[in-house]
Amino acid sequence: MTEAYKTSRAAFIDDDRSLRRDRGARSQAEIRADQIVRSIRVTEASTIWTQEHESPHPFPGMEFLTGMSFDTLMVRISDGREGRDIIVKTELFALLSKKLCTQAASKMPKGALLHCHLDATVNATVLLKLALRQPALHVSVSERVTTATIGSLLPTFRALPQNEFSNVHGITEESYIAGTWVSLTNARKNFDGDLGGPEGFDRWVIGSMMINPTEAYVTHNTIKKVLKSLCP
Repeated sequence: MTEAYKTSRAAFIDDDRSLRRDRGARSQAEIRADQIVRSIRVTEASTIWTQEHESPHPFPGMEFLTGMSFDTLMVRISDGREGRDIIVKTELFALLSKKLCTQAASKMPKGALLHCHLDATVNATVLLKLALRQPALHVSVSERVTTATIGSLLPTFRALPQNEFSNVHGITEESYIAGTWVSLTNARKNFDGDLGGPEGFDRWVIGSMMINPTEAYVTHNTIKKVLKSLCP
């Protein structure tokens, strides 16, 4: 079954890629141009887009969710202060601004990155409620959850066979051994009261699966910061 799935998946991906404009034969000039652009993008991914900037967030999105008024956001966008001043300083922008490149770019097919947001497809609160109904689901952490560690620890979940079900009391106990599996219901029921008890457990678990607006546009407003938050 696994091999059949892998074969089917590979065929599906290959068929999809066969529709790409660049799948066919390319001239040496096209290949060289592609290499140059890819090289610039790799460099600027680390030198531009993961760095701190004095200007506002380069990806404004729904920044008004942080409390900024919609009018203020619109003024900043119309003034070009939402990312444009960063973009125009890049080598890639300078390259594509040249006349011949602009003419070529205007003829290029326009694409988009197909993606979805977890909280727009799966409600994390509902997901947790459903998970708590499953006795096989367990959680573990790399060290005991305390007031000092809760902000940096991420839970790991796994469904265990019945003969491996755990009787460990909780993940906030002093006796907790790092990496030990605890049933999801026990972990929630016995979550330290100083950390909010069961409701605090819910907030911690749900928070580990989402980036809220304040994090996205204030405290974790670069790709590097987001990845550090989710993979500390």
